Amino acid sequence: MAIVDKKRSINNVECEIHADVSGNWQVYEKRENEDDSLGRPIGRGDTLDKAVSAARIELNKRKVRVSVPFFNLKGERGVAHGFHARNRTILTDLGQFDTRTTVFTPDIPIGDLNKITELERKINEMSRQKRDLIGKYSMNLDNAVRDAIEAAVPKFDTGKTRKRL
Repeated sequence: MAIVDKKRSINNVECEIHADVSGNWQVYEKRENEDDSLGRPIGRGDTLDKAVSAARIELNKRKVRVSVPFFNLKGERGVAHGFHARNRTILTDLGQFDTRTTVFTPDIPIGDLNKITELERKINEMSRQKRDLIGKYSMNLDNAVRDAIEAAVPKFDTGKTRKRL
């Protein structure tokens, strides 16, 4: 990719614009130091205008700070504010949450939240009991069948010659 513009400012952020031989354009954040090969990609398109527009949209998304209230499984009330810039986890006042973390709307009745918490506790306890029983009584069927076959087949002493009667 060839650098087309090294010092373009988009939404007051220094950017580099690159183009390839296929006519695709990419906008990168300015390199933090000259040793970096490329900055972080923030926009791309098949025309320069589309790439710059995509970069503007991405930069505007980073500036927005929202407040989304929720309850977690522990019953703690939290507020989500946005996404982490690098690992894309959800930033909350309770810490960073994975995108698959189970949370509930703030209007969930406390009784239902308590019931969910109790069910979660019972599920964990039953899973522990299941693991204990499986560990106690499980067997490797493959090895058991091999051992049974070896026990059923008579073993011949191949090292000695036998007398014929």
